[in-house]
Amino acid sequence: MAAIGHDLMQPLNAARLFTASLLQHDHSDPEVKNTVRHIADSLKSSGQLLADLLDISKLESDAIEVNKADFPVSVLLNNFNAEFGAMAVDSSVEYHSVACKVAINSDINLLRRIVQNFLTNAFRYGVGGKVLLGCRRHEDVLTIEVWDQGKGIPDDKVDDIFSEFQRLENSSVYDRNGLGLGLAIADRIAKVLGHHITLRSVVDKGSMFSVSVPIVRNYSPRAALPTANFGSNQLAGVKVLCIDNEEKILVGLELLLKRWQCVVMSAKSLEDAITSIDDNELPDVMLADYHLDHDKTGLDAMEALREKYGEGIPGVLITADTRNELVEEVEAKNYKYMAKMVRPAALRAMISGLV
Repeated sequence: MAAIGHDLMQPLNAARLFTASLLQHDHSDPEVKNTVRHIADSLKSSGQLLADLLDISKLESDAIEVNKADFPVSVLLNNFNAEFGAMAVDSSVEYHSVACKVAINSDINLLRRIVQNFLTNAFRYGVGGKVLLGCRRHEDVLTIEVWDQGKGIPDDKVDDIFSEFQRLENSSVYDRNGLGLGLAIADRIAKVLGHHITLRSVVDKGSMFSVSVPIVRNYSPRAALPTANFGSNQLAGVKVLCIDNEEKILVGLELLLKRWQCVVMSAKSLEDAITSIDDNELPDVMLADYHLDHDKTGLDAMEALREKYGEGIPGVLITADTRNELVEEVEAKNYKYMAKMVRPAALRAMISGLV
């Protein structure tokens, strides 16, 4: 499933990049723009379905690895603020987040997936309203809460939404584009982590999903992460090096980045990247796919470029490989990790934060 998922994700990812670029073009024909938006929405749904199927297959086979550690919850919140704050700009949702300085103990990558699923649902069903992300402290437990102003969930359907392949067809929150796996995955991951999920909902008022995690006392706080600014010209002039062995991915990335007024250098290998840099200037940011030709990796390529030019160039590894050990290796080497399919708003937020 992992191998098949990676191969299927590549063309979907390329198509998503192309449509994201087209959406930012000023079309004189509104029908054309509307058609492109429908294509983009379909590709987004396809990518999410594939990601959900891969996740549920891992959970079914007990292939999920858990690596708990102590960390400030602000690391998680800042990540969501960048990603969903950018998405809110392009959607009909008013997003708010309340800061929290408490340290917790969990697997940050698995916990991120739980809260991400809560937020994704809130954005999907809370269109036209507000979505709030915040935390509450209860003695030695911190609850991370996501509130929305959607249609709510009837009492007799509350248990159903955490079951696999269950969708509320008879309710106002029925999603015809989903498989009904998002909350089932969140529930499964929470059980693996030993965390508790809570739901409160009122029909026609909205819902609140939360996950409870243990608080860590006497934690030494780390430096705060940079906050992204999403001005219209925030990325103008930023030099971005893209490394990917797939021509369509490179073309799609280049089109999208140029819409954001970035200066783009494209390379299919480390050797191509060195040639591009020698002919131009050092990039401000590197974006690299994990699997390159001849058993090379984008992570190795970025490391080699840092070593060659003696600069700690910020980098983002983009991959369909969701293994915990890879995510940890990426973060240990001070790079950012982004899972495919690439969400344009999330990519824009991540680059903004890095520069």
